[in-house]
Amino acid sequence: MTLFAPIGIVVALEPERRTLARLEGALIELSGPGPGRATAAAERLLVRGAKALIAWGTAGALVPELPAGALLVASRATFEANADTHAPASAFADAIATACSQIGRAHV
Repeated sequence: MTLFAPIGIVVALEPERRTLARLEGALIELSGPGPGRATAAAERLLVRGAKALIAWGTAGALVPELPAGALLVASRATFEANADTHAPASAFADAIATACSQIGRAHV
């Protein structure tokens, strides 16, 4: 996945950031909660040179059917303020989905 390096990761909460403590080579921004703060953190990551972005966090019990530890790979994201929809680069989404599938927890 070097085509997308460095990867920028937006995390809202400190406990979520701590789960990435052993991750090497990624740029990480702690945003605080809310879409406005996440957007600002993503923009900071792009300024720092991120070539791809990941939003990382826990969404406990949003979908009760998913098992604990499930990894979700989005096919698109919608910006709440103006309903703009963005899809990830297919090569990036495929690489993430493949990596998640290899550990047996992906829900694409």
